[in-house]
Amino acid sequence: ACAVVVILSKDTLMTRSQVHALVQGTAQKADGGSEVIPINTPDFRFPSNELLDKGDFPLAAPGDREVLKQVFKQITVLFATHASEDVLRVQAAEVWNRMAKSVKHWRAPVHHTASAGGSPHSSPSRRG
Repeated sequence: ACAVVVILSKDTLMTRSQVHALVQGTAQKADGGSEVIPINTPDFRFPSNELLDKGDFPLAAPGDREVLKQVFKQITVLFATHASEDVLRVQAAEVWNRMAKSVKHWRAPVHHTASAGGSPHSSPSRRG
């Protein structure tokens, strides 16, 4: 995989499978693995340092807490699910661009504006 995209929502930090994906993806990235791209939805609340230090998260191993802290040192992509189609398109392009940075043969989508004569829709492409 070129990237692991993890959607951060209201109950992410209480859901074992999501915490596991965050921890494993971040640990693998440190070992040269896939890029982890955290995307937060509007209802996600970032944990405080105190909560990260003492919170009751469904962690599998003692070192997982430190790895989880690394996740929140990254800048996440806000995915405003209630936003307009244009805003969602820009946010989706940001996710794509982050994925493209981790794989050299991927190319970010080209954006055209309707006022410039282009189509407002574009599709991702791959170089072969």
